[in-house]
Amino acid sequence: MNASVGYSGAFGVTGALGFTINNFSLRNPLEGGAGQILNFDWQFGEGARFRTFSLSFTEPWLYDSPTTLGVSLFDTRQVYVTDLQQTGISVRLGRRLKWPDDYFSLVYSINLTQYKLRNYPIFDPNFKNGTSNNVSFKIALQRSSVFNPIFPTSGSNMTTSVQFTPPYSLFNKDLATSANPYRTPEYHKWRFNAEWYVPIGKPSGAEK
Repeated sequence: MNASVGYSGAFGVTGALGFTINNFSLRNPLEGGAGQILNFDWQFGEGARFRTFSLSFTEPWLYDSPTTLGVSLFDTRQVYVTDLQQTGISVRLGRRLKWPDDYFSLVYSINLTQYKLRNYPIFDPNFKNGTSNNVSFKIALQRSSVFNPIFPTSGSNMTTSVQFTPPYSLFNKDLATSANPYRTPEYHKWRFNAEWYVPIGKPSGAEK
């Protein structure tokens, strides 16, 4: 279990509180050993002007199979001259594949984020007040053969993904010209990322 607490009073009351519990069991919390991960983080600053918290849980062996289930919650609020609040939840389900090799995995996720704005032109100068609900789906194909993920010395990471929202414009042609066109944003994102770890120089001493 890792925990951290911070405090500062230079510009009002600010602080942070967080903890991570590794390798515990939701069924038998006192015994542990099930590989589950629970993470909590809370930060606040300048009185009530800024705060954010997040909570996440990961089950690496769903139904005793190489299937990962993850749930994350977060809420952030900034209150100055403007006001922005973000609240979201995401659920992801990943499965390790046997083909083309054991390094591949397929991950599905659903993400819901709500933005509440007051005098905050984050998207468009004409959109300063209102609510935006971002609902998206993501599919990612990953391959990881990294040796020692904390301090990688060899292997590679490759990920290709597509993230998209429901096709709202197919059902409502007037959405783009409505009073709040950002109420249900519509988009699709395609990404590819690749990393290779190669040792520099010849190993010597204990490494050899």
